[in-house]
Amino acid sequence: MLGEKPGAEGPADTENPVLTPEQQTWVDAVQATGKPVVVVLLTARPQVLGSAADANALVAGWLPGSEGGRAIADVLFGAVNPSGKLPISWPKALGDPTLTYDQLPGANTAANAKYDPLYAFGHGLSYTSFTTSAVTASTSRGDGVVKFTVANTGGRAGTAIVPVHVRQPASPVLTPDLRLVGFTRVELAAGQSKQVEVSFKLSQLALTVGDVDGSGRREVARGAYEAVVGADKAGFTVR
Repeated sequence: MLGEKPGAEGPADTENPVLTPEQQTWVDAVQATGKPVVVVLLTARPQVLGSAADANALVAGWLPGSEGGRAIADVLFGAVNPSGKLPISWPKALGDPTLTYDQLPGANTAANAKYDPLYAFGHGLSYTSFTTSAVTASTSRGDGVVKFTVANTGGRAGTAIVPVHVRQPASPVLTPDLRLVGFTRVELAAGQSKQVEVSFKLSQLALTVGDVDGSGRREVARGAYEAVVGADKAGFTVR
């Protein structure tokens, strides 16, 4: 169990969100035994993990409430199949940008400008495995609809949380490579598959045109877009 104590925003702020040297020494000693190591992280923010990142498994417990111990134990011993996803990226080193889904990494050539986190926004494993396929996308009356099939390809029941992103292959202004427009939560038995759909407002794709000086209008650019689900994508057009 590694991390930090609870603290109020402000007094608990730090410019060095890293595991302490004492915790690093401790995890190194445990890993030196050669036995499998699971690190449970109790933190208020993403922290640079150092060698703790080499553990056989990592569980982000964040700062749980009074039932946090039971909840974490249920995950560790398999009573609960985890389905949580990271709401923010987890950096590899100090200076790396910690980003949410709709933020842009630096556009310069500095070493830390590239978006290359230890774990990206939306990462999260399960005791089973899932796949997505047969992605289609369409629009109607200001709405977008993305349909796809989710399959549980593992050996036990689980919950798949599937994000739906949209990307714009060509844009007159700089845009995030992927923009989250929705997600779905699908409970599946082992070997089961299900077709699902996620709807979103096309207005979610609006961008500020011209120079960003606080007075520019927002509009949805006409043209080609792609709905991205897992490794698959499907094109659609805003007219």
